[in-house]
Amino acid sequence: MLFVSVPTIRRDLTALEKDGALLRTHGGASFLNDASVTEPFSMRYRENMNEKRIIGRLAAKLIQNGDTVFMDASSTTHALAKSIKPELNLRVLTNAVSIAKELGEYEHVFVELPGGNYDHKHEAVFGEETVEYIRKRNADWFFFSGNGLDPQKGVTSNFDQDGAIKRAMREHSKKTVLLMDHFKENKVYFYHLFDWRDIDILVMDQKPSDATRDSLGNAGVELIVPPPVKGRISMINRLA
Repeated sequence: MLFVSVPTIRRDLTALEKDGALLRTHGGASFLNDASVTEPFSMRYRENMNEKRIIGRLAAKLIQNGDTVFMDASSTTHALAKSIKPELNLRVLTNAVSIAKELGEYEHVFVELPGGNYDHKHEAVFGEETVEYIRKRNADWFFFSGNGLDPQKGVTSNFDQDGAIKRAMREHSKKTVLLMDHFKENKVYFYHLFDWRDIDILVMDQKPSDATRDSLGNAGVELIVPPPVKGRISMINRLA
C-alpha cells in the first residue's frame, strides 16, 4: 500500500521506538503518549496469546492442591488462571476482576477480591485500601507479570499504582513467580518493580538471552521454559 519494502518499514519503526513515539510489538507497533502508555486489559489480553497460554500451562504445574495463591492483574496471569485445574482446592486472592470471575466459577476455588478503587482500563482494583487488605493475608505463591524484563534493571512497569499491589503480595508470599513472554525481554520502563534477587522463579515461553540467564544464575532464580521437543513440558533445573 505504501510502496516501500518491509525492511524499510522495520527501520522506520525502530527509529520511532528509539524516539519514544511508539512501542514495537510482535507483528506491529503501538502509539505511545501520556494517556496511552498502558493499553486496556481487553487489548493486552489478545496480544501474544499463544505465548501467554504456554506460560500459563507451565506455571499452573507449580500449583498443588491446598495451596494459597496471590495473582496480580495482568493478562499473562489471567492465562495462568485459565490453566488451573478446576478440581484443585485452592484459596486465591487477586485484585483482577477478570481473574476473580474466571476462578470464581470453580467449585473448589475460594476467591478473595479486595476492596479499592476500580480501574476500568485494567479491570482491577488499586489503592491503599487494596494494599492493606493484601497485607492481612499470606500465600504460598505470588504470580505476576510486568512490562519489561532487563538483565541489569530487573522487572519494570509503565503503571505506578500496580507496583504497591505487587510489592505487598510479594512481601506476604513464600515464593514469587514472574510470568513474562520473550517479547518483553530487553525492555525497560519508567517504574522499577523488582530486582532479580526478589524473584524466585521466572516462567517464559522460550529460553531468554545469555545475558538474562547469567543474571538469573547470579541471583539464584529458577528458570522454567518449554523443552525443545513439541508437546512436552518440563522444568529447567535451578541455575548455578
